[in-house]
Amino acid sequence: GATVNTNNQPCKAEGDVTINDGATLLGTASVCEFGSLTIASGGTYSATSGTTTLKGETSGGSTYVNDGTFTHNNGTLLLHADIPDTQVYAGSSSLYNLTSSTGNNVWLKENITIANDLTITSGTFGSGGGNDKAVTVHGNVFISGGEFGNGSETGAYTVKGLVTLTGGTFDLSSGTINLGGIRNAGGTIS
Repeated sequence: GATVNTNNQPCKAEGDVTINDGATLLGTASVCEFGSLTIASGGTYSATSGTTTLKGETSGGSTYVNDGTFTHNNGTLLLHADIPDTQVYAGSSSLYNLTSSTGNNVWLKENITIANDLTITSGTFGSGGGNDKAVTVHGNVFISGGEFGNGSETGAYTVKGLVTLTGGTFDLSSGTINLGGIRNAGGTIS
């Protein structure tokens, strides 16, 4: 298969990026920016250890679709403020850090695992009305704006570390909630 970006060039694309079967994209720069990211079955994105920013979505309304392999390399996936209401198909690969700053709705269409921290600064991050997708965060959740969950979800939300609210809302009326702890320093727990 082809490996792209082997000589440490900045990885930026205004539009949709698709990594096809047998291909690998190396996010070797400290910052990678794409419109949307689709990893086909058999494709691999070896992420930067810095931040991969997604700023748009496919014509099908998805910002991140992973049917292949996302190797996080201890980096951050940032869902940028430019993204409208969108869908995320996380696949079987865990993310390391995820920051959701869309200001709109991020609908989880598959279970998602975050190996370290989830940060929500604006918008709603959850699986959407009546949806049963699980969210597992092995580190901490930081909510400074927006909303985590939307109250009509049935999937389990598990946070091994601490949920800290300095703004925004953590909606506990969803499905099963398992927390290591919670600290409300200025947000809303509903």
